[in-house]
Amino acid sequence: MITRMDGRGRLYGGTMTHGRGDPDFIIIGAGINAPGAALTLSKVGLQVLVLERNDQPGGAIRTQELTLPGFRHDIGAMNLGALARSPFYEEHREALESKGVSIVFADHSAGTVLPNGRFLGVTTDPKKNLEAIAAFSGADRR
Repeated sequence: MITRMDGRGRLYGGTMTHGRGDPDFIIIGAGINAPGAALTLSKVGLQVLVLERNDQPGGAIRTQELTLPGFRHDIGAMNLGALARSPFYEEHREALESKGVSIVFADHSAGTVLPNGRFLGVTTDPKKNLEAIAAFSGADRR
């Protein structure tokens, strides 16, 4: 499947055609930065082709129901806080939200589970993070 960006910066699937000639830009992979780059380029009149090997765009940004119906899980993205505070998001917030995009900040936003079952979580509280790191590995607390 080939995922393309149309002249208005919308993603759609289909086969590659040569309607207006060769594209001005070809973006390989439809990860988080590809739609933004394609939208920016297409807004100045350039033809952009976005190629994606998977059946949907997103790269590491994917949401799926993995546990129970209605519980949607982020299965790859690490930090969307930078996107939420970016000029791109501010410029396109309304359009993104109209398509269902919403960014929710959580006090406990990330963590790592090791093969031995130990867990290290990250919070928005620096003091709690230091305490968790010290409990996990006293040598790393500084």
